[in-house]
Amino acid sequence: SIFALFSSYTTSQLLFKRTAVILFHVVSGLSLLLFGWFLLVFGQVDYILVVFFTCYAIFSFCIGMTLPVWLNYLVHIFSEEKSVPGIAYMQIAQNCARLISSLVIIRIVDAYSFSLTSSANMFMAVGILFIFGSLLFLLTKEVVQNDKANDKQTFIQHTFDSARHMLKNKNFLYFLAGDFEFSVLVTVISFYAAYATQYCGVEPAIAAGAF
Repeated sequence: SIFALFSSYTTSQLLFKRTAVILFHVVSGLSLLLFGWFLLVFGQVDYILVVFFTCYAIFSFCIGMTLPVWLNYLVHIFSEEKSVPGIAYMQIAQNCARLISSLVIIRIVDAYSFSLTSSANMFMAVGILFIFGSLLFLLTKEVVQNDKANDKQTFIQHTFDSARHMLKNKNFLYFLAGDFEFSVLVTVISFYAAYATQYCGVEPAIAAGAF
């Protein structure tokens, strides 16, 4: 949550959000790529957990910074008429990619188990795809409605002004209340995976890929 607020503040001065979106994605991908390379070269060293949590912290930081500016970026590349079909196609593509990647993970784990080499290659492949995918954003074109960026404010001023604006927007509050179902959905999916492994005899590798 703190990362999202910081992202909103740091990018509020930018008319175009594409550079920030690409930067956050590239750094996220590099953290995965570097951890995979480290695992492949040095193997299971004593301080591997320190390296993993460091890379994971960088990845989490950048993902947290990405989400707010990403939503703003979508508004810039989709017109009002094309926003709904554009986001719909994007969701379809994401769901198809998740299904394909889940099947790939199941096959890899089934064939090589969780060996160091297969795990390292998996991290590096995901990192490379993350970076390559972000570079495709260079093909998009942003259309900005405002002709100037927001006035310079401190982080505290920006946060409180944003909070006041959101609390005054009843439509946003209604939407936020309805979006609570997403948290319930994530909890249910997690329960499905635990139930499948503990009570139904499903192997953890298959449950991880399927759910």
